Amino acid sequence: MRAVGVHIFAGGFTQGVKKHFDVDWHLETSDYGVETSKANHPRLAVCTDPAVWPTRDHVGPVDFVYGNPPCAVWSRAGRAGRDFTQGYDPRDSRINCFLQVFSRLRAYRPRVLVIESVCQAATKGAPVIAQLAKEAAEMGYACTEAWHNALDCGAPQDRRRVFFVFHDVALPWRKPEEPGPRTVRAALTGLPTDPSPECMPPGKVKSLELIQQTPEGGKLQDTHKALYGETTWDPVKRKHVGRPGFLYRRLYWDRPSPTHTGGCTFVHPEEHRYITIRESLVLCGYPHDYAMVGKGTGFRNLADRYAQVAQAVTPPAGAWIASVAAAGIREGKPVEVKKSVVDYIHGDKRQPRG
Repeated sequence: MRAVGVHIFAGGFTQGVKKHFDVDWHLETSDYGVETSKANHPRLAVCTDPAVWPTRDHVGPVDFVYGNPPCAVWSRAGRAGRDFTQGYDPRDSRINCFLQVFSRLRAYRPRVLVIESVCQAATKGAPVIAQLAKEAAEMGYACTEAWHNALDCGAPQDRRRVFFVFHDVALPWRKPEEPGPRTVRAALTGLPTDPSPECMPPGKVKSLELIQQTPEGGKLQDTHKALYGETTWDPVKRKHVGRPGFLYRRLYWDRPSPTHTGGCTFVHPEEHRYITIRESLVLCGYPHDYAMVGKGTGFRNLADRYAQVAQAVTPPAGAWIASVAAAGIREGKPVEVKKSVVDYIHGDKRQPRG
């Protein structure tokens, strides 16, 4: 079976999908992550101009389309978060990437199309999802919200996300229960020695003093407050002046990693340094030798590679949703056209929104 990815960047989602589908194309709107994708998936064809994205006649039959559009428009971690409960403009550039993935439903008519996003997309973005579900229903597709945690899929990271799945076949949903390391210690133990470990210099991000005095599991901003007292709030930049952000913390050895968000914010549980690129890869469920190709040189190159690791669907989560899609496509059972929810995070029977 054949698949096409949209907004896949460095190819993490594809790393998982390839276990169940032949992936022929990545469709992008820039060259961000493209070199990394090609380095790890050399048979891929990549198109970076939406104006000339290939048509169905060009790509041939497509069974599965999957996408990972930027989530800042929904995420509470980003300043770009917006509330769309009062409606939205489909021309709004903030959600355009989301709509670009969905556009492949009409363009290619796959059996299954999946869009991954942060959980807030199902609440803040409810009007958007409702409109897409309506358009999909007119084409004969059901819409399912699939809530999941990458930790249950085999990645040692507490990463809660939702897949919006549009499908014209019934899908045999199953709880993700893949074996895999569930703690930082289990993930990093036995990792081959890196002959040239690459990690962010402490002075480039936050001071070494803060790192040295932050205990296992502690936040650098708490250490900063203990050392220097309260800081001044800048209403323009919407941040405390001089204080590390809330994402900067030392990892626990015997807990899963917190969610990686696309930068260098995690300190090694024991050593006074940030985690390396290789450690970041493993904590996101990649093979330790997955090649990350960054732009620029020096600090900029390193920062770009850290970002590419996490701005993706983790490979284990990608493999899980692809396995469900592949099983449904093979079985080919008809589906009732409706909107529904499967929730493997909270364990309750949620009602679809919108």
